Amino acid sequence: MTTSRPLAGQVALITGSGSSSGIGFACARRLGLLGARVALTSTTERVRLRAAELAAAGIPATAHVADLTDSDQASDLVAAAVAEHGPVTVLVNNAGMRSLTSPESLVPAAVRRDPIRGPGWWSLTPPPVHIEPSPAAAMAAAEDQHVLVGDQV
Repeated sequence: MTTSRPLAGQVALITGSGSSSGIGFACARRLGLLGARVALTSTTERVRLRAAELAAAGIPATAHVADLTDSDQASDLVAAAVAEHGPVTVLVNNAGMRSLTSPESLVPAAVRRDPIRGPGWWSLTPPPVHIEPSPAAAMAAAEDQHVLVGDQV
C-alpha cells in the first residue's frame, strides 16, 4: 500500500467502475491507495466484487448498482455515498452509455444545444448535494499523472 496518503479524509465517487480491467476500477484503486474512501457504481452487480477487492486491500469501499441515465437513480446514488462516507469531494465521471437509438432522443433539446453542459445526466440539474472542491485531490493528480481527478463538478 502507498505510504503517502494525500487523499485521507476525501470521498471519491467513481462511476463506471464494474469492470475489473476498466479505467473506473483502476481510478478507484489508485484513489483508495492514496487514502480516499470510495463509492463505486456500475449498472451491474459485478461492482460488488470490485468493492470487495478494494476492501480486501484495506480500502474503504462501497458498491452501488445504478443506471445513471435515470436521474432518480443518480440522485439516490449520491445520497447513498454521502450517507456512507460523508460529502463527496472527488468525482470520476467514467460511466459510459451505449444506445441503440439516437443521442438526441435521450437528452432534452436545450441540453443538447449547450456545448458545456451537454454530456451526461450529472449536468442536467444541480447535484443533489454540493460536492466540495478538493485541493488535496488536485495536488495528488498533479503529482501522479495516472490519477484522473476533477476537483469541481
